[in-house]
Amino acid sequence: FVAAFYYRIAYQISACNEFIRQAGKATIDLPKKDQWIAEARALRAFCWLDAIDNYGGFPYADETNSVGSTAPEYKSREQLFEYVETECKDLLENSALYDYGQGEYGRVNKGMVAMVLAKLYLNAEVYTGTPRYTDCISVCKQIIASGYQLADNYAELFMADNGQIGRAHV
Repeated sequence: FVAAFYYRIAYQISACNEFIRQAGKATIDLPKKDQWIAEARALRAFCWLDAIDNYGGFPYADETNSVGSTAPEYKSREQLFEYVETECKDLLENSALYDYGQGEYGRVNKGMVAMVLAKLYLNAEVYTGTPRYTDCISVCKQIIASGYQLADNYAELFMADNGQIGRAHV
């Protein structure tokens, strides 16, 4: 399982990178291109969080690396922390993502990106040696203020139709 999860993270990052690379150079008019690229960046940030949470450092590549020509550069947990933090902040401030709690069920929105940032800050002391609990609280307050709420029945979150319990539940 440990190896399979590692390779799955690497695959998902590669798929996001390739989508961002191809969509970025698309010459046809794609009305939601910026939003789709932002969603791929958010999914990639989530994958990087899984990588640093489970494996520490990780081979790093993004959409600017050419595929197969050189081995990815290994980045430390601290370097990846800085990257994910910067990426999440940029996505929250400057992207075409759906706003908190908006978009079709299952689509990436700013609430998901804020969740990644909150988890990153929650574990910052392990990742970097510097606690960031105040930053975590700040991001969590922002998430709560945007309309998300806890489900009345915790077990409903794990049902096959959990989308029916309300879009604003986390």
